[in-house]
Amino acid sequence: MMMLSLIVIRPQLLQLKKNPVRVTNDPKEMPEKVKIMLARLDEIKMNDKSSLKRSEKKEVRKEVLPN
Repeated sequence: MMMLSLIVIRPQLLQLKKNPVRVTNDPKEMPEKVKIMLARLDEIKMNDKSSLKRSEKKEVRKEVLPN
């Protein structure tokens, strides 16, 4: 049983080594599109959402979560 679980885990570990994800906090390296999206998110966070109608809140959610 132990041998079987090691065989299943090993390909997953190999896959992680092949495709490393590079995470950066340096704003110089971020694409312009990402900078625009983050600026818009900050703008939405700063707004007072309590005065928005239900339909307006729904539009904001769709903008933030496009799925």
